[in-house]
Amino acid sequence: FPSHDINGAVIRNGLIGIVADSLAWDGTPALQISNTRIEHKSRQGLLARSSSIIAYNTLFANCGDAVVKLTFGGHYEFYHCTIANFYRWGFRSSPALVTSNYSIDNTGAITTNNLTKALFSNSIIHGSLGNEIELDLREATNGNGVINYRFDHSLLRTTLNQTILDDTTRFRGVIANKNPLFISQQDGNFQLDTLSVAKDAGDFIAASRFPIDYKGNSRIIDDGPDLGFIERVE
Repeated sequence: FPSHDINGAVIRNGLIGIVADSLAWDGTPALQISNTRIEHKSRQGLLARSSSIIAYNTLFANCGDAVVKLTFGGHYEFYHCTIANFYRWGFRSSPALVTSNYSIDNTGAITTNNLTKALFSNSIIHGSLGNEIELDLREATNGNGVINYRFDHSLLRTTLNQTILDDTTRFRGVIANKNPLFISQQDGNFQLDTLSVAKDAGDFIAASRFPIDYKGNSRIIDDGPDLGFIERVE
């Protein structure tokens, strides 16, 4: 069981939604976030540093900086999450998702840390910028560092080139740079329209771990699980 569990919460407005610092992985996540909405933050929705987090059925949306910012390595698993940034209350330059594995001290010295896992499965990462994913990862100076990230059956808005996206060890079953057709992101409605390419596009094995969506609907009784935190029900 996780050390800390946030379930069924609405965390809205303010500076930062959740800060998780130095919560190491010991075989179970230090923090589990489920069936939750984190949105309308002037900075980040989730800010983690060298932590261990599992999130599912959760919306991270509309922040003035990165919506999800994972720094200095750690262990992270996101299943059926929607990470979307259409922040319109100020200028935004950071992508919706930022992942890094190093820090720089006040002398300019760089220290790397293992990114043992950063998995995004059956999820949507999208927004109003041309690129909504930043992978700011550096190899360890001794060559022994771990950099382990993967996007699995997820819809991504990204400027990563096709050669990178063709690497199936990092990207499997992804949909790149297609509009997910949210019903109305302006009104905070991130359900999928009936014509969305994210419908029925998920991996069934991952969905079977979390067969019930944010609204209590089954993901596994139609043609396939939808991407994101809400299953489209016709």
